[in-house]
Amino acid sequence: MAWAARALLASILLLVLLGLYGRGFGAAAARGLLLGALRPWRVAALPVPVTRADRVLVWLVPAVLLVASRLVLTWFAAPAHLLVTLGGWAMFALVVRLVVGRRDPFHLWAVIGGVALLRSVLLLAALAGRGPGGYWFAFWTAPGLRAAYVTVAFAAFCWLFVVVAVVLRDRYGLRRASAVGLTLTAVGVPLGVLSALVSIVGLERALTVWNTSSRCCPGACPASSASPSTSASPLNSPRTPPRPGSPWPQPACSCRSAATGNPPDRPIPGTPDLRRPTR
Repeated sequence: MAWAARALLASILLLVLLGLYGRGFGAAAARGLLLGALRPWRVAALPVPVTRADRVLVWLVPAVLLVASRLVLTWFAAPAHLLVTLGGWAMFALVVRLVVGRRDPFHLWAVIGGVALLRSVLLLAALAGRGPGGYWFAFWTAPGLRAAYVTVAFAAFCWLFVVVAVVLRDRYGLRRASAVGLTLTAVGVPLGVLSALVSIVGLERALTVWNTSSRCCPGACPASSASPSTSASPLNSPRTPPRPGSPWPQPACSCRSAATGNPPDRPIPGTPDLRRPTR
């Protein structure tokens, strides 16, 4: 997964170079994304691209990279995480697209796609070292790195709302109060829909499914390979005994998995299988 993250980072670098120096196919879309991520107050002055390819690429490329980065983060095995993350992005984009109406949405897609690329770069840079296993291991064992990452990630999250309000005011002619209010409305719609979904499913069940599939919290490991239905998580089993024959306490198995890159129900390569008690 680390190599997949590096490959995605390399593709984003090529996109940046195309936006800075490129001409022709895709250059206008790349330039719009670059300005939308870093200098959204200049997006309003961009001319609308003549070619349909640029108007499609300006939202298609960030969408593909956003999905790919989240798939790498979750080992392609956490549909619950993808549903929450990508569903939130999609609903936010849909609401602000309805605000624009029949006007050309190129500049709107440029700022949203630019911030999506910015956040993907941050995530992929964290994954490029040792993949999602090393990412979660460092997240739970290095408080300094965790604080720095969360601070920058939250700033990038809030930056999305700033750039959308700026482009609604500068490009689409909304008053400042209207632009801010409609942006906050677009933020509230995904929160309301996802909260309603969680209330239907149940908070404990929703968090357990999400935590177990993404393996992000220590303790989210199956209690026994013979009975996967009795899964342990910080939500329903705060102190789970170790597996028979295993020297590791159950809450530590997620960190052991993160450090080695192996699923928690498999032994470390080169060591005896301790899942079965020895005679």
